Amino acid sequence: MRLTLDMILLAALVAAGCSPPIYYVKPREWHSPALTDSVITSYRPYLQGRRIFLDPGHGGEDRVNKGPEGDAIEADVNLRVGLALRDYLERAGAFVMMSRMKDTTVSLHDRPKHAEQLGAELFISLHHNATGTGDRITNYTAVYYHAYEGHPEYHPANQDIARYIQRDISYAMRNPGPPFFSFDGTLSDFGIYANSGFAVLRHSSLPAVLIEGSFFTHPHEEQRLTIEEFNRIEAWGIFVGLGKYFAAGIPRLAVHSDTVVTVPRPTIMLSVGSQDTIDERTPAATIGGEPADIHYDASTRIVTVTPRGELSSGIYRLHAWLRNTNGITTWPFRQQITVVLPVTSVNIEAHPRELPPSRQAEARVLVKAFDKFGSPVTDGTAIRVFFADKDTVLLSDRGQVRFYPRGSDDAREIIVSAVASSIVERETINVSPALTAFVIGYISSATDSLPIGGARVDSDSSIESNTPLDVTHDDGRYILSTRMSGPTRFRFFRKGYFGKFDTLAPVPEPVERNIYLTPVAGGRLFGRTLLIDPRHGGTENGDIDSGGLRTADVNLEIARRLFDLLRASGANAVLVREKDSTISETERARRSAGFPRGMYIRIDASGKIGEAECRIYPSLTNAAFAANILRSLKLVAGLDSAGITPSSERFYYDVAMGTINVTVPSVLTGHYSGVDSLYRKNNIAWGLYLGILASEGHETGTWAEDSIQTETPWTAVTVNEALTSASDARGVARFYGLAEIRDVVSTGLKTSNPSRRP
Repeated sequence: MRLTLDMILLAALVAAGCSPPIYYVKPREWHSPALTDSVITSYRPYLQGRRIFLDPGHGGEDRVNKGPEGDAIEADVNLRVGLALRDYLERAGAFVMMSRMKDTTVSLHDRPKHAEQLGAELFISLHHNATGTGDRITNYTAVYYHAYEGHPEYHPANQDIARYIQRDISYAMRNPGPPFFSFDGTLSDFGIYANSGFAVLRHSSLPAVLIEGSFFTHPHEEQRLTIEEFNRIEAWGIFVGLGKYFAAGIPRLAVHSDTVVTVPRPTIMLSVGSQDTIDERTPAATIGGEPADIHYDASTRIVTVTPRGELSSGIYRLHAWLRNTNGITTWPFRQQITVVLPVTSVNIEAHPRELPPSRQAEARVLVKAFDKFGSPVTDGTAIRVFFADKDTVLLSDRGQVRFYPRGSDDAREIIVSAVASSIVERETINVSPALTAFVIGYISSATDSLPIGGARVDSDSSIESNTPLDVTHDDGRYILSTRMSGPTRFRFFRKGYFGKFDTLAPVPEPVERNIYLTPVAGGRLFGRTLLIDPRHGGTENGDIDSGGLRTADVNLEIARRLFDLLRASGANAVLVREKDSTISETERARRSAGFPRGMYIRIDASGKIGEAECRIYPSLTNAAFAANILRSLKLVAGLDSAGITPSSERFYYDVAMGTINVTVPSVLTGHYSGVDSLYRKNNIAWGLYLGILASEGHETGTWAEDSIQTETPWTAVTVNEALTSASDARGVARFYGLAEIRDVVSTGLKTSNPSRRP
């Protein structure tokens, strides 16, 4: 075998007990400044004016990721590569924006949002990888794109960009591509987080990729990453890949026909704006998420898109793409298509059906118009309405119009009519002197006076029959028309607000009374998505005590109480397991993909006595959330914190949102035995709830006091009624077995006390 001088020197160093030098190769384009400039200049025609957003990952408070020697800190390496890449791109005429240019904290959600706000065309996130298992051998370069082919969030342009970058960054760094599941070195981010992918790619509306340059957990690679020249080499590889990508040409699409159509199966034409030769096998499109028929005419450079079936009235999103013969796909093309079909039926709903003989009274009339498919007509459809001496045209919103005709002093009935596309409907509202109560007003939020839609108005009898006297629309207007023999109590409530009671006596004339409801916990949980997962169930028991009490059952009881609290607070809470059923971890994780991004909270009564612990998917957000949970469980349930542990288990990566497993005492500890069992489960649920509120920035020590509305005696038997029917903090306190309201006001709840039982 022929020995080279380098090999002899290396052998001598090893024999002498010395570490080999850090090896890397400078790009051949760096052999002279003139050659480097010529390469940059060659890409100028393609990069000139391009608006590119660079996102050096981590930084600020997130500096945890380090190599085995602690020399390479990922946040710093990412930033050095980003700054070097910015310089190359700017020399080629690109306009570069960055999520950070120093060691600062930027949230995952804000990074792609800033790119969009700044008008960027392309989002590139810069990272370096780690094995997380003590493996110091693995080292490769990979570029990630979002989702996978066939998934609604996938777009082939992202994979095109990843492919071009991967080829040149891998060559520049002399690192191989991924050793598995990849033909061209690119990977789907669903391979890391099965149902969601990377947050910065998921939230990006722009073409976007995430680069993992190499593994800082590899000892030799860690040392290379500490060298600024090597960081510039990595940046050079990305720059060259981007230059080649833009030089290959990006075909463009533009609308070439009307986007407001009046037929159920419209033809939409798109023009190909660039002069690239198009691969005629590649055009594809969806309308409203469904595959559409598509045809490309090379002579006219027109793409024709037609839905495969008929469309009802409404607004649809058209997505289309194609490739040029260089294999480059059009960037995401999204166009709104509005289908306006004729009205074929009209329905009139009047509330109430009776009015007192007074011009101070009014009714709410809702006119709904439908097309031939029975779907609401498109917004903006003209509907003409007649009542009394009024004749006016209203434009539909969500397929309907609403108006409020006044009563009459002398007429016996009021006739309202609606006309749309020659369809005529009429409704009669009777005038009756027998009515003894007529109340109108608005139900609004006590914090901002905004109207509350979906609020119920009930009497004691209608509560029992679950038939509300009225339900407000989005304007918050309610109308109460009834007969009563004496003073009657009415309830006004909506989930997410503390209910309110009002007692009315029979009155000869209509009265107006506005109602203000206080949001539970300041409305902090409105719209928040929280999946509550009671672990085990069905054939999976978990621990079982000597009396047959199973962990699976305790988990479900706590989860149901937490679910009720969250729902009553206006949250979009979901029980992953609603009964004693067997659900695999794969299925539990898969279910999370169908919800807006939020928090997945697993409850597991399998821990040590007197302790609570959190296992989390490793992130700053999850760690902060878990800290609030543990703090509240200490305060409310007297459970000491056993700490927060990041987990690399597959389940935590597969769930499509922030993931936390809360471990509380096992059934084997006796924590749920005896007369205090219900009280302790309630306290755990309450502690979890207050921890969630704290994570949303709410002062949990004062919300109950601020929400006291009335001295109504406590009679409710469920948490929902505690927060929406009983209407006061005393109700909540009594539900949880607390004798004094100050316990709620001062701490949210006191530590478990056997003398206070529900």
